[in-house]
Amino acid sequence: MFKKTLTVLLSLTLLLGIFTIAPRAEAFVDYDYEYIDQSAYPSSLAPNVITNVWIQIKNTGTANWYNSGDNVVRLGAGSVYGNSNQQRDYHSEFYDSITWSSDNRPVAISDAVVQPGESTHFQFNIKAPSTPGVYKAYFTPVADGITWMKDMGIYWQITVVSEGGSQNEGGESNSGISVSYLEMSPSDGFSVRSGDVSDFVISAHYTDSSVQDVTDMVTWNVTYGTGTGTMHTEIPGRFIAGGIGTCTITASFAGRSVSSGTITITPL
Repeated sequence: MFKKTLTVLLSLTLLLGIFTIAPRAEAFVDYDYEYIDQSAYPSSLAPNVITNVWIQIKNTGTANWYNSGDNVVRLGAGSVYGNSNQQRDYHSEFYDSITWSSDNRPVAISDAVVQPGESTHFQFNIKAPSTPGVYKAYFTPVADGITWMKDMGIYWQITVVSEGGSQNEGGESNSGISVSYLEMSPSDGFSVRSGDVSDFVISAHYTDSSVQDVTDMVTWNVTYGTGTGTMHTEIPGRFIAGGIGTCTITASFAGRSVSSGTITITPL
């Protein structure tokens, strides 16, 4: 009798354990969204200048979203797509101390409550960093106290120029600073299988010794040898290997160009 009772108790304990874990897993299903639109990248900004941005998303989960009380839905600073120091919940370099809730939470949703199927906005200020350069301000929606939502790498590109100067689309500054040379990473040749992708980063070195990531701004060209490939139309710097053989990649910006080493494309 004792053994039978013990067996029943153990079975109940295991079942209770399963049911207490399940709601935590469901949180990732309850909070989901669809990206709709966002404001354009700001034009060139002077250091520490504040600009206003917004993003519109749709509630595609099963939980209501709120902008006050417990478990508020906010925009959180950071993304897994950011730099190593821009991961989720980091202390953002774009923090506006006057309007942000904290240095890792710029704003809550604009509506008091957003039911499944409804849309809402996040609208807030971004403060330009104090050092000239090109930055990406990454953000990810979060239901505070419950879960981060899916990470799509949402960002605004912020171009900061010296006060009194401005930068045109060709990368040349009205203050007289120009591009000295371009640097491509990786710079050496390598092998990649047909259908695989490789990511390139282009840095512009200026005559004032400053360096800028211009991967989003260059013009790409793939020169075929015996092999083929193409550049991704939506992800700057991403090369998609095609036919077997060799090819090279060239990036051009502000009258300067840089080429990769020989890329060898091998069979799957």
